[in-house]
Amino acid sequence: MCLYLCMYLCMYVCICLSVCVAIPRVRSKSRSHTAVAGSVLELQCRIWGWPVPRVTWQRLGGPGAGGGVGNSRVDLNVAADDRLSLRPGVAVAPPGLAVDNATLVITDVKYSDRDVYVCDVTSYVNGSWRTDSSTVLVRVKGQ
Repeated sequence: MCLYLCMYLCMYVCICLSVCVAIPRVRSKSRSHTAVAGSVLELQCRIWGWPVPRVTWQRLGGPGAGGGVGNSRVDLNVAADDRLSLRPGVAVAPPGLAVDNATLVITDVKYSDRDVYVCDVTSYVNGSWRTDSSTVLVRVKGQ
């Protein structure tokens, strides 16, 4: 949705601009990845929206749950686990725009990393907070 705004500065000057806003969305919904134990796994949250959405990652079963499909979400504590890191990703729209925390990287994948991971995108649009999410089932197999 785009809004057309005009501001009159003086009697003879008019500044007009178009302001576009888009509810945050995750491009790819539920999917799965199979990782090999000891490898590096990258989970990307492909998003679009304006203003640029904030991205957060969670696990459904929690750390060490080993694939528990529970109803509770647990925030990933990247600072406490040196195998986890967050990297910027690139938004689908507006194209090429960098989005903080859009890629979750798990190094030295372990069997206990198998779980359902959730990517949440949130932004403030038209006077309210809007959120969308995507889930990724991670399976881990031996080397």
